[in-house]
Amino acid sequence: KKETLEAINKLADTPRLASGDYGELTKNLKRLLSDSNVFVVEETIRCLCYLAIGLRAEFAATARSSMSPLLERLKERSAKLINTLQETLDAYHPQCFALSEVQEDILAASKHKVAGVKKELLNWIKRALPKEKRPNLTKSLKFWCTLFMDLMEESDAAVRENAFECFGLLIGMLGERQLTGYLNQMDKVKEKRVREFIPANPIPPPAGGAPAGGAAASSSAPPPQVDINAGVNLEAVKPAAKKSAAPATSSTAAAA
Repeated sequence: KKETLEAINKLADTPRLASGDYGELTKNLKRLLSDSNVFVVEETIRCLCYLAIGLRAEFAATARSSMSPLLERLKERSAKLINTLQETLDAYHPQCFALSEVQEDILAASKHKVAGVKKELLNWIKRALPKEKRPNLTKSLKFWCTLFMDLMEESDAAVRENAFECFGLLIGMLGERQLTGYLNQMDKVKEKRVREFIPANPIPPPAGGAPAGGAAASSSAPPPQVDINAGVNLEAVKPAAKKSAAPATSSTAAAA
C-alpha cells in the first residue's frame, strides 16, 4: 500500500489536476486514514493534500468528509506525520471550504481527551483565522469565542497559550468592540494574557479573488492538467478479500 500511495503522490504532486471522477480513489484514501501502519497513513494524508491543491473547490466534499479522521490523527507523536497533517489542513482551507463549514469537526476535536489534539488544532486555527472571510467570522463569533474561552481552562499549558493567542488574533481581525462582551466574562489574569497576543496593527482581511491555491491560474499559460486516474492501480490499496466472500480475481488477491 505504501508503495502504491507513493506512486500516486508522484503523479498528484502538481499545481493542477484534471477534473474527473476521483470517487474510488478518495474512498480508499479515507479508509486508509485508519490504517495501523503510520507510514501508510502519512502517504495517505500527503495524497489528500496534493488532491486538495490540484483540485481545489472540486475537492470540497471530500475535504469536509475527511476532516474528522484527519483531526483524530493529530494525537500521533510523529513530528513528521503532524507536519504532513498541518500542511494538508492548510491546503484544505480556504481552497476547499470555509471554517464555518467544519465547525462540528473542530468542536469535537477541541474536546478530545488527548491534549496534543487540542494543541495542534489551535496551531492550525491560528494560521486559518486570518484567511477566513470576515463576514464568516462575524456570523460565527459566539462559536469561536466560546471555543477559545473553554480551552483557556485546560490543564495543559500549551493548549491554554494557544487559546489566548487565538482570541488575541480575533481581536486583531475584528476589533475589540465586537469582543468586549466576551472579554468582560474573563477574569483579569486571562484578559491580560489575551491582550498580550493582540497584534500591534489590525490584521487585514484576506485578498479577494482566487484562493491562494489558484495563483497559477493568473499566468498567461495555465499549468498542465494531470489525470492521475489513468496511472493508478487502486487494487493495491483496497482491503484484502475475505475468505468467506466470493472468490477474488488473482490480480486483486495479489495486489491486496
